[in-house]
Amino acid sequence: METDAAQVLADIFNNIDLFALVFLRLVGFMAIAPLFSGPTFPAMAKAGFGLSFAALTVLSGAVTAPIITGGLVEYFAVIAGEFFTGFMIGFIVYLMFAVFYYVGQLSDYQIGFSMVSVMDPMNQVQAPITGNLYYFVFLAFFVVSGGLRGVLLQLFNTYELIPPGKAFIVGNTGLLAHVFYMMGGYFELGLKIAMPVIAAIIVIDVVLGVLVKASPQMNVFAVGMPVKVGVGLIIMWLMAPVMEDLMYRPFEERLFQNLYDVIRGLAPIP
Repeated sequence: METDAAQVLADIFNNIDLFALVFLRLVGFMAIAPLFSGPTFPAMAKAGFGLSFAALTVLSGAVTAPIITGGLVEYFAVIAGEFFTGFMIGFIVYLMFAVFYYVGQLSDYQIGFSMVSVMDPMNQVQAPITGNLYYFVFLAFFVVSGGLRGVLLQLFNTYELIPPGKAFIVGNTGLLAHVFYMMGGYFELGLKIAMPVIAAIIVIDVVLGVLVKASPQMNVFAVGMPVKVGVGLIIMWLMAPVMEDLMYRPFEERLFQNLYDVIRGLAPIP
């Protein structure tokens, strides 16, 4: 057992430059990816996970060290490219989760919760109440169903299409355009999720407007706010049984397709 451990350490030490590049790609991923990027994930756990992932990747033989002939400048360019590659993969995952804050913001604005926000412990920012609820529900679905494992597997598989130092970054306008297209698709899907609450509140606003015309002395604010909050909560309660089909499966399917598209976009041109 001690001999095997010593051999593993020797293999890693002999490939320390490759190990550093693999680790940097994972650092870029963890810098923005949900669950890893928040301060609630201990720094020691991040370091341990990153070093373990890098060691297993190097020992698997799935990645080979790049040939660097340009000296220190080229090596730093390779380092930056590895970090950016991991960051882009983490950004696609982050973008999917950020949409739930957008959905919550739309819902809270309609039902009157926009004046209240809570601290998001993962990102240390003020977040809408409903958005925080959707975010953590989806995060639970994502981890329990194996979505996180699938993303890490995609990250590991990037070395087949994007060897260290070979990422196509400079002048990659096609990838940039595709990322903006994906952002539009995510926000469109988020708007569809929030649409039942928005539509119900619009109907209530129309009804209240008619009542004000019929009875000008009625205090619309005193009547309208409780009605909007109650109807909004009822709509979200009615949506709860179909929440998985409504928001998880479409996002998961789109996520892995978008991850594959981004990895293909970063792959070097043959």
